[in-house]
Amino acid sequence: MIVEIDKELEDIFPRYLQSRREDVKRFQAALAIQDFESLRNLAHKIVGNASSYGLLPLGEIARRLENYARDSELESCEREVQALQAYISAIEPKFV
Repeated sequence: MIVEIDKELEDIFPRYLQSRREDVKRFQAALAIQDFESLRNLAHKIVGNASSYGLLPLGEIARRLENYARDSELESCEREVQALQAYISAIEPKFV
């Protein structure tokens, strides 16, 4: 999926995207031990920075994950982590 990213972010976007891929691994580890506090905190961080990169859907997924983690809803958290991973994997940046 082609995602338009501000050209000013061209130098830093690859690192941002790599960090989100690493976050997926952190989410999966937290899910494995049902560490909802870590899930919530990490999701909150993504909510805060996704819009800065023009990734509004990423922020929406992270917000849902944050809310589900707050309520300790394991299956919903698992679903949102899968959605987050799928979204991140599909990103093909187009710098405009």
